[in-house]
Amino acid sequence: MRVAIFVIAASQRKDRIAFRRGLLLLVLALFAFAPVFFGLGAQQNSPETPKGQNQGWFLIAHRGLSDPFFAKSTVLIVMTVAGKPDPGVVGLIVNKRTKMKLAELFPHARSVKKQDVTAYFGGPVDIHAVSAVFRASVAPRESVHAIHVFADIYVTFDPKSAEELVKKSKQPSELRIFLGRSQWTQPQLRHEMRIGAWYSTHDGADPIFASDPDKVWEALLDRMEPRPYVDYHLPGVKEATVRSRSAL
Repeated sequence: MRVAIFVIAASQRKDRIAFRRGLLLLVLALFAFAPVFFGLGAQQNSPETPKGQNQGWFLIAHRGLSDPFFAKSTVLIVMTVAGKPDPGVVGLIVNKRTKMKLAELFPHARSVKKQDVTAYFGGPVDIHAVSAVFRASVAPRESVHAIHVFADIYVTFDPKSAEELVKKSKQPSELRIFLGRSQWTQPQLRHEMRIGAWYSTHDGADPIFASDPDKVWEALLDRMEPRPYVDYHLPGVKEATVRSRSAL
């Protein structure tokens, strides 16, 4: 009988030890994966103050890029943000209008009540977050929370600042409102460019405030895309034109 009791007690001690070990492993696993969970949540926060000046340029999607969010896109790179282990690159797609009217997005802004102006799709990150790109001849007040992109172009990711800009804007051609943003880590974007997913260019503010944004991507691509043929005149021959296959 004592032997049986001893065996049962020993078995119970083994069960308790196994349970404690299992609990300890579970706690350690939670700590191990905590940075992943918190990291994913942090990517959804608004961009921080930029570190460095790697901004103010455009990405033009390659004709073969089939990503549902970025196909036929022109992306304005507006800022770089601190991040671990790699900094992030933040941009806004400037050529894709949504069906969301500014009058619906900002119901208290009288300036847009009678205007048929819509917001733009900035990218798949934080799709409901409002941001704005605008022109300003002088630096905006500190209350606007704006970041200088290049020349007279600024961006704000603060919804209240965006609403104030909409209320005071008299020229819609100098203001664009966006929903969502585009964001990569620097190694990720470098890889996409290395495999030919994007062309890059500095093209001023014209692509941002184009009167017909539906034509922006094609117009920029026509300038960036290599041509299969090139025309040139032979030295000393004025009239004859020879067509040759380009090395590109």
